[in-house]
Amino acid sequence: MTSINILDLYDRFGNFFEIDCQGGTIYLIGDEVDETIDETTVIRYAGKFLSYKPYENVNKVEPNLEILQRFVRRHFELNLTAKGYKLRKWYCAYKTEDEVKQPHHDIFSVFNGFVYRISIFEEKLLLCIDPHIILQTNCSIHDLVMKGIPAHELNSFPVRYATTEKIGVDGYLIDTFKGPNEGLVCKIKRYRQVADKPLEEIISAEKVYPESRPELIQRFIVRLGSSYDVIDLQRRLSWLDSKTASKDRFLATLDIVATLSKEVFPIKFGDFVVNVKTQPIIVKL
Repeated sequence: MTSINILDLYDRFGNFFEIDCQGGTIYLIGDEVDETIDETTVIRYAGKFLSYKPYENVNKVEPNLEILQRFVRRHFELNLTAKGYKLRKWYCAYKTEDEVKQPHHDIFSVFNGFVYRISIFEEKLLLCIDPHIILQTNCSIHDLVMKGIPAHELNSFPVRYATTEKIGVDGYLIDTFKGPNEGLVCKIKRYRQVADKPLEEIISAEKVYPESRPELIQRFIVRLGSSYDVIDLQRRLSWLDSKTASKDRFLATLDIVATLSKEVFPIKFGDFVVNVKTQPIIVKL
């Protein structure tokens, strides 16, 4: 009886696009770098610092794909920022001009963006692009109270906040109440323990923002008396209810890559020139 390899039955286009990296030289700096070296020109690999710039007392090395991957990712992100893209954690990117119109901008914003990866597959560098909806909370805990939500109801959900050392610290809101000076404050539990810092801290409610989660934003909007459906908006923008969802997502991916190929590529660093092919590679399933 003849066996059939199901993986060879059909091919299809995916969301991977081949990256073409030409020319260039990589130099080994050593175990440490000093203030004379531009950090944007350096990566750390296998415990050593490498650069594409010929600083003093360096040696040429033959770069492997992992080294090139790190340099390409670094300068892809630098080019994105230079062209007006905002970067979020988990490799998300968007432009503020791509904001979707909706009636509650004072509470949140939603953007048509994308998730990106620079990957290695079969000895090739690939750009992986996936359309992605990005939510951003615009109102602080203080703003929500001023809009009419009682302070005692604002607790037990994730937040981001600013401290004297850092902006965008992740934590969990335990309680909201009036502080010693009658100003609203939030009691927050840090998600990450920091040396010499308490696990729980009191932060001004003006500096604390709810995590940008659709179900959390929906909760605030309903509490303020609106019937606007944030979850439905997210589903529509993500094609979750579309009868041609795969096609819609694929066409959106092609549009994103076409735009990136004009705005962000070619990527140039040192003697390297990096381009992306706008035709997706065939993925075998």
